[in-house]
Amino acid sequence: MERTEYLCAGFRYKYDDRGNRTNTWYIGTDGSPMDRCDKGFAQIYSEYDDLDHETRVYYYGADGEPAVYQEGGYASYVNVYSERENLLTEIWYYDVQGEKVLSAEEGYAVKTMQYDEYGRKILEYYFDTEIERVFNTKYHCYSMSYKYDDRGNDTEYRYWDEDHNAMVREDIGAALYRKMFDACDNLIWERYYDVEGDLVIRKDSDYAAISYTYDQDRMTGKKYLDEDENLVIHKDAGYARVEYEYFDTGEMAVRSYYDADDNLMNNSEGYAGIEYEYDETGNLIDWRYFDQEGEEIGV
Repeated sequence: MERTEYLCAGFRYKYDDRGNRTNTWYIGTDGSPMDRCDKGFAQIYSEYDDLDHETRVYYYGADGEPAVYQEGGYASYVNVYSERENLLTEIWYYDVQGEKVLSAEEGYAVKTMQYDEYGRKILEYYFDTEIERVFNTKYHCYSMSYKYDDRGNDTEYRYWDEDHNAMVREDIGAALYRKMFDACDNLIWERYYDVEGDLVIRKDSDYAAISYTYDQDRMTGKKYLDEDENLVIHKDAGYARVEYEYFDTGEMAVRSYYDADDNLMNNSEGYAGIEYEYDETGNLIDWRYFDQEGEEIGV
């Protein structure tokens, strides 16, 4: 019987003399390579450079002919690494004829990447098959830039148009996404801004910012905020604030949800909180849900 999780009966692998996996086959019940219906190919073949970077990846059907990876819309891709820093700087996608093709996943044929002196990615551009700037259909922009704090935490994502002017992403309604971390590298703020640098409501979620609080490394609360940094209900999660309480031994004791007026409220899953119970060795043994009136409920 075929394994339903992987839509095949088994796998077969091959490696080069340095231990890099060069071939992966999906095997059917007859012991032969089979085309996976969800992927559109039967074999992945990889090539490596002298530093063991995977430089080329090809897809083949059960008949041994080049095949298209269905989700990606390409038959092969090439990774290019910088000679000195050994960083991935380019990705190129190709069809079964070996011609450049737009990736169905993000809408570009070529992506180029730049890095700072610490090897952190700071800029990426997207190009079509003619090496003209193209719109990334996943991130809704023509290029993205990144910034980091002194400890290496990624703190800023900016979105740019084809002329490298700041642009608002159509899907989220923001031109800039920023994060802030505390001295322990805990994420304490997420904020979204427009082109002018003003806080803006993320249109797919109805909030402009998220704040987090901690007791040492344990998160004690999370708040969704509007452009004036007032509490606002997340349209999918169904609450404005969540609070976490802990026992002295460190296990979570209670999780509670609140509305924009700081009153207990039922979240989108139908409860306002959970109380947890543990045995003497700290194993979770029971929990109960309660509603916005504090009454126990079944979920």
